[in-house]
Amino acid sequence: MYNISDISKEKLNLTYPCSWIYKLIINDNKKLDDKINQIIGNKKYKLNLSKVSKKGNYKSYSLELEVSSDSERIKLYTILSNEVYIKMVL
Repeated sequence: MYNISDISKEKLNLTYPCSWIYKLIINDNKKLDDKINQIIGNKKYKLNLSKVSKKGNYKSYSLELEVSSDSERIKLYTILSNEVYIKMVL
């Protein structure tokens, strides 16, 4: 049986380039597309609303794009995680 610390130590076996999906939990989607464009640059991506919380305070989005390397995938995760309006990145 795995616990979360065991899983975080596992290295993913991915073949790059590949499609990757980040789940974004946010509490304010004003200008979300603009902000994602600033972060992603000229790469093509899909941004879709997944869920809205019962009271509508939080929204979940799926951000899908092609990543070319492990370092790029992790770098994007870090940048997205550090954005004030993004509460969680999965």
